Amino acid sequence: MLRSVPSCVFMTPCCDSLSCYKARMHSIFPSIATANPFRAILRFSLRAVIIAGLLVVIPAILITTVVLAATLSAKDKTFMTNIAHRGFEELAMVKLAERQVKNPDLMIFAKQVMLGRSAINDEVISLAARKDSPIKKENLGTVIGHNPKLGALAWGAGYAGPGGVMSNYDKRWASEMETALRNDLTDCADEAKNGDDTDLKGWAPKAFEEIRKYLLTLMDIEKKLK
Repeated sequence: MLRSVPSCVFMTPCCDSLSCYKARMHSIFPSIATANPFRAILRFSLRAVIIAGLLVVIPAILITTVVLAATLSAKDKTFMTNIAHRGFEELAMVKLAERQVKNPDLMIFAKQVMLGRSAINDEVISLAARKDSPIKKENLGTVIGHNPKLGALAWGAGYAGPGGVMSNYDKRWASEMETALRNDLTDCADEAKNGDDTDLKGWAPKAFEEIRKYLLTLMDIEKKLK
């Protein structure tokens, strides 16, 4: 809203004093007349410094992220892929156990594996995404159909393995799960000792301990299977 301008502003000043000048300017431009020029300069300088800092920091962060992703070794990528894919296999075996396993302890164990192994897989898939090496989640039905071992296991007992025919389905299922868990432990131990990526080397021992608990529980159950 425009302010009315006193006629004296356009006339010869009544005096040359600073107070008179301020009074006349205030009647026309109140915000300018009362502003502190040094404060305005300081604000501008601070904004310039902040913007310049962001222009330096943001590219540096992006470059660091790209370098970290690019330096992930083939060994580390293979470790993540093996753990994730074997996890899908173990979860598919749990689905088969829900339909065919008879031993109550083995059924409880299968449910525990479903929860724990799902969590481990979620963690490794999240790590892979952060390392720019994404791993797709797999449909468990597809895993069963495309894996000869699981396809045979889905048909029930009578599988002729290295040790001959194993007619007891519970024993056969437990044997296959034990093999998978042992392979997980081998991979985790190797990554913890020889891996290149710091995050993966730190995660591997945690996964090892969790999977080791499942293996020990399974071995106790296997002793009781008839």
